[in-house]
Amino acid sequence: MPYTILKNSDGTYRVENKETGKVHAKSTSKANAEKQIIAMNMAEHGQPLDKSKKRKKSKGKGMMGKHKGSMPDRPPHEIMRDFMGR
Repeated sequence: MPYTILKNSDGTYRVENKETGKVHAKSTSKANAEKQIIAMNMAEHGQPLDKSKKRKKSKGKGMMGKHKGSMPDRPPHEIMRDFMGR
């Protein structure tokens, strides 16, 4: 479908379908309006939006994954007892 970028009175932009008059983006920047048109054209023609930026799967380590070696094997009160010399 033919899309067009129109400038609003406040200096922002909107994306409109020329044939139907439907507004797809209101009050956006020109760069974002251009990206919107590209995305709509790609979706209309059945192309995936972005092949190159696939999310990497987590290795399942969770929050403690990078600190795994720093956790003590004993409870803190036993460590403090040895440190204080009791």
